[in-house]
Amino acid sequence: MLDDGKLGVAVVGLGLVGAEHIKAYVANPSCEIVAFVSRDRGKARVMAEEIGLKRCRAYTDLTSMLGQPDVDLVSICTPNNLHVEQGIAVAQAGKHLVMEKPIALDIDGARALERAVVEAGIKNVVCLVLHWYPRFVNQVAQVKAGAIGNVFFADCEYLHGHLEQYASQWRWIWKKEMGGSTLMQGGIHAVDAMCQFMSAPAVEVTAYGHRHTAQFEGDPTARYEYPPTIVGIVKFENGAIAKLTSSFETTMPYQLNLRLYGTKGTIQNDQMWSEVVSPKQSGWAVFPSVGADSGDPSHHPFSPMVDHIVDAILNDHPTLPDISDAVKSHEIAYAADISAEEGEPVKLPL
Repeated sequence: MLDDGKLGVAVVGLGLVGAEHIKAYVANPSCEIVAFVSRDRGKARVMAEEIGLKRCRAYTDLTSMLGQPDVDLVSICTPNNLHVEQGIAVAQAGKHLVMEKPIALDIDGARALERAVVEAGIKNVVCLVLHWYPRFVNQVAQVKAGAIGNVFFADCEYLHGHLEQYASQWRWIWKKEMGGSTLMQGGIHAVDAMCQFMSAPAVEVTAYGHRHTAQFEGDPTARYEYPPTIVGIVKFENGAIAKLTSSFETTMPYQLNLRLYGTKGTIQNDQMWSEVVSPKQSGWAVFPSVGADSGDPSHHPFSPMVDHIVDAILNDHPTLPDISDAVKSHEIAYAADISAEEGEPVKLPL
C-alpha cells in the first residue's frame, strides 16, 4: 500500500482491454497505477505520460515488476495463452489479482492457477463482466427472490461476428494456441451466466462445431484455427439442462441472450413472466436495464468490477466471480470443445 493509503496497481498488457482496466483504476480514488508491463517499454511510458500517471514505471519483464513492494494489485490483460503462467506468478508474489477471461485454455492450467491462488490467500476476481451489467444484476435478484421458481432449462447465446474490426487483437484471437476457441475467447460469458442460475453441478456436455467462414475477406492467410460456431447441450446432476451457443460468424449486431425457464415463470433478457410476482399478468413484464449489447471493451462495466475487488481488499470480503468460481464454467466450456472435436458426449468432472 502506498504512503497515502492507496493501493498500488500494475496493469500487464496494454491492448484494447488493458486500456479499459486503466480507465477503471484511474476512476477509483483508492487506487494509483504505479506500473505498466508491456513488450514495448516506449509505448508504456508514453501512455503513462498521456494519462498523467506520475509514479507509473514501465517494465518489459513481469518478474521485475512483481518484486516491487509498492504493487498491491495486478491486472492481467495479455493474450489468453499467457494467463496461467502470469497469474501463478502474481499469486506466488502475494499480489491481489484481476484476471481477464479465459483464466486458462485447458483444465490442467485452470486447476494449477486455482491452487496457486488459494494457497496464496490473495483476493482475486475474473473479468466475466456480465456480473456488473444492470440487466444481469436484475436477473440474479429475480431468481434469488423466487420469481420464476427453480430453473430447469437455461439458454445462453454469445453472438459476435466480424471480430476483424478489432485490428490490434483479432489476429491472435483466431489462432488456437493463443485464442483457444470461440468459447474461450467470448462464449465463456454465456457459460458463466448459465452457471450462476443452475443449482447443481454439470455432469455431461454434448456439443457440435461448425464453420462457414473459410477465411477473412482480403486476407487468404487468415482463418479461424477452430470452429467459430459451437452449440452445446449441458446436463446437470439434478436433471436440469442448458443450451449454450457461441459464434463468431453471425451476420448481425453483437448480442448476448440469456433465457431462464423456471417452474413458476420465465426470464428472457429484460422480460419476465412470473406466476409468483404477477399471477394475473396478460403479457411480458419488462424491466428496462443496460445489458451486454456490445462487444466493444470500451462499453464493458470494468469500473464496478474494479470497485468490487478494491472494496474486497480494503474491507476483507469475498469476491465473485473468483478463480474457483470461474473453474466451474471453464470446465463446461473445455468439455464442449472436446465433445465437438471428438464427436462424443463428455462426462464431468474432467
